[in-house]
Amino acid sequence: MRVLVNGCFDCFHAGHIHILKKAVKFARNGELLVLVNSDKSTRELKGEGRPIDNEIYRTAIIASLIEDRLKLSKNYLSLSYDIRVFDSEEDLWSLICQFEPDLIVKGSDRPDVREIVGHEHFPVVIVPRLPNISTTQILKERDEPQD
Repeated sequence: MRVLVNGCFDCFHAGHIHILKKAVKFARNGELLVLVNSDKSTRELKGEGRPIDNEIYRTAIIASLIEDRLKLSKNYLSLSYDIRVFDSEEDLWSLICQFEPDLIVKGSDRPDVREIVGHEHFPVVIVPRLPNISTTQILKERDEPQD
């Protein structure tokens, strides 16, 4: 199966791990393409001060997680994967069309998640987000004054 997952993956946390593990599981013994918003794209989506972590760091974390998953499980020995950075919705659409996924995996953190790029042409699985875990929440808690 050819599976695609995309996102900013900024301020990497357990919710990102959850989505990526689901994508790896769906892609078992197939192909996985992880598309990561560039620093420019993340800033445009999330606002000034973002991303917290640059695209090189974010892609390295994702690659490490996938490699560890492959090493720990004999079930994924023939899974191939690629991680790419994209700058715009047009770039995203182009990469989706080139890859022609059997499935797009997306987290449920966005209100417009059912309208993601590619939903009209490829099946989408929405992964429910982990309770009380989001980059926005983490940053809010980090910036709150401590007693």
